[in-house]
Amino acid sequence: MKYYSRLLFIIVLTASILTGQSKKLIWKAELEDNVKKIQPVLNGKYLFLSSDEYAWLYENATGKKVWNVEIDEYSDKAIHTVVNDTLYLVANEDTLVCYDMVNRSVQWKRWYKGIEQSQFSGLAQVDTLLIVSYSTLDIGISLNDGNEAWRTPIEYQRSLIEAGTVNSFLLPTLRKYFVITEKNDCVLLSMDDGKKLLSLPLSEPHGDLVKGKRAWSYISPDQTIAAFIFEKNYIVINTVLQKLVAQIPVKVSDQYNPLMPTAVGCAVIGEDRIVHLNSITGKVSQIPSKVDDLRNIIVTQTDSAAIMIVGLEDKIIGWNLDIGKIAWQTALKFQPANGFLHKFLVQDSNDVIVTYLDPSNGLRLYIMSINAPTGKINYRTLIAHADESLQKRTLPIPAIGKFTGPVLPSFGFEEIGFEYQVSVESESAVFVIRTGADMLLPNTEKPGGEGFVRVDITNGQILSKNYMKIADGVSFDGGLASIAKTMKTGNMILCPGNKNLVALDASNGSIRWMLIEQDLNGSYIFDMAMIDTVLFVRTGGSKQGFTYDAKKDKISKKMLWEEDDYLLLAVDTATGKVLWKREFEADPGQVFHGYSISQYAKGNSNLFFADEKFLYSLSLSPERKGMLSWKFEFSDSGVGSMDYEDLFQRSTSWNNEKLLTADWIEDSAFQIKKSVIAGESFTISLSRILHVEYHRQADRLLLFGDDGIASVNASTGRRNWHYEWDYDAATIHQRPVQLNGHIFYIMDGYAVVVNTESGKVVSTTKIDSESAVVIMPDNSSVLVVDSDEVTGIVIP
Repeated sequence: MKYYSRLLFIIVLTASILTGQSKKLIWKAELEDNVKKIQPVLNGKYLFLSSDEYAWLYENATGKKVWNVEIDEYSDKAIHTVVNDTLYLVANEDTLVCYDMVNRSVQWKRWYKGIEQSQFSGLAQVDTLLIVSYSTLDIGISLNDGNEAWRTPIEYQRSLIEAGTVNSFLLPTLRKYFVITEKNDCVLLSMDDGKKLLSLPLSEPHGDLVKGKRAWSYISPDQTIAAFIFEKNYIVINTVLQKLVAQIPVKVSDQYNPLMPTAVGCAVIGEDRIVHLNSITGKVSQIPSKVDDLRNIIVTQTDSAAIMIVGLEDKIIGWNLDIGKIAWQTALKFQPANGFLHKFLVQDSNDVIVTYLDPSNGLRLYIMSINAPTGKINYRTLIAHADESLQKRTLPIPAIGKFTGPVLPSFGFEEIGFEYQVSVESESAVFVIRTGADMLLPNTEKPGGEGFVRVDITNGQILSKNYMKIADGVSFDGGLASIAKTMKTGNMILCPGNKNLVALDASNGSIRWMLIEQDLNGSYIFDMAMIDTVLFVRTGGSKQGFTYDAKKDKISKKMLWEEDDYLLLAVDTATGKVLWKREFEADPGQVFHGYSISQYAKGNSNLFFADEKFLYSLSLSPERKGMLSWKFEFSDSGVGSMDYEDLFQRSTSWNNEKLLTADWIEDSAFQIKKSVIAGESFTISLSRILHVEYHRQADRLLLFGDDGIASVNASTGRRNWHYEWDYDAATIHQRPVQLNGHIFYIMDGYAVVVNTESGKVVSTTKIDSESAVVIMPDNSSVLVVDSDEVTGIVIP
């Protein structure tokens, strides 16, 4: 009966479209060839499609074809692209034509002497200038009229692009650009006349860095300085003077990130030295330093100069970057420098406040103040003591593909074996040590070195402290990283630990109250939220792992860890008194997107949770003490069930999709593979298909079960509407997503749009299971491309 109902709907919809009584919701177009490129333009108002010599432009909202073109003497190697979202550049025989994207009027048409358009190799745009590369030649072309401004012989190194990096760098402010040539020359050219301003031979980008996808180039923010790590040398160029500033031999490793932008320039971390370029003064300097001895680097601007503080094993160096000389260094076996810098905390005038680690006896954590210009150690105060040695160095370090500003260096010593948090405000640093490592009370051999320390950063004096056991003994497989984070609320710091919760006074660290193992039913805390003056605590949790066998195309899953004492507690934050408890038979958030108390609480009155059979609304009011406000059964309501084994299923998503909020990213549990359909990239992932969503503004819950979809009033628990679907886990193509007040999904060969207010089907259309599905940037329509057939599904 469902098939006939769907068929009847299609007939009715088609009839209404034909009679003009309804907005056209589905349009189809058969093209002359299979689509190879899909491109929404003007924020998705129009759709540009192309396939070799053919190109088409359609209105997304109506399916009206704006224009189409067949290119004479087409070459798949020639220009065929959209510029500025409004212009269409295409090579016609040996002529370059620029069309207005919407009305297809010819803006200009130009033939360039000696140019074969099939030799096109690249395009760059700066304002109204096009730099078009043809095999061994660059031409500067005006985007306004197509006139040739200049040409210069140049051949780019294509292997760099093939390796996933770049072979050219634009300097639009200076109207210049760099090219790495096929002969390994580094060439600087003018955008105004194409002339070569500088050419450096033997400039092969460092092969290991290129292969490892690590950064090997740096352009200063004002574009006046460029630096490159080449195979044999570190090169620094003044782009204004078009002059080589420095050429220094540096050996680097691909195990870490050797290029480190600083607040005043850029440093290269070599295996036996550090080279720094001050992009403000143009000064290049270097100091000897073995990378294996490096622990941390801090660059700070003082009253007199920019100082780089280099933390080595058992030594600290202060390097004046303005003059390029060492300003100071600690003596060997100097006790206050026994160890190394770990974290930069804050700068206090010319003093830098850091955390410092001494691994000589267990592992001791200090707060230290160093005068940056002189190296004087103002104080060194012991904070914590771990009863174990330093954790081994972690290599290789993840690559940094692109720098957006100064970054902290990484040499593999960040994870030290125990955890601590520190915040600085009102001239004091507050440490919270919460870790599963074995800790000692400082200056003793007694256990229990977690807790609270507050330090005056001006003199290093401990203002207050309180040591205890918090997370000591955490033993479940999820580890401390899975437990709820430390949270500050009002004048308290809440620290979840080993089946406990410690509430500390934020000013002095004294214990305000504690929840112990008996309070928590012997479980760990995984979620906390403050609602009004009540603290809500949730215990219990689990984590699944997924693996994919590409040969068998089979997904396997297993439980990585589970703490199954599921409990919700309401706690009076003033006294720590447990006001009430509610036990759950299963994980209350298993069927929700990114479940947390704060996200699924309805104001301060209710909390939603579910199991496989029911959706519940739990009262949070003090009077009702965790009683149910309402209960909604999935099966009897037509939703079906929420079988935990079937929540996650395959779904294909367009890589340019704008729907991936934090919740959706979390619900893409496992990426299976990527594919290219109609020239666009798509990702096939395991996504949460059966689930519950909460829409706060609409006061509505949407339930997606294996029998249907239902809308439930969040206040009353009553069903607003129900929509029956033929759920089939094997035929999910597009997970249900919400577009402009509508649900869109593709399953069992049908693309369906359902109105979220009424539950009524707006449109249904049959599609091929291998089709490419593209959601427009403004969510106003969905495009389905199947070879040479295009279907537009309008979201009204």
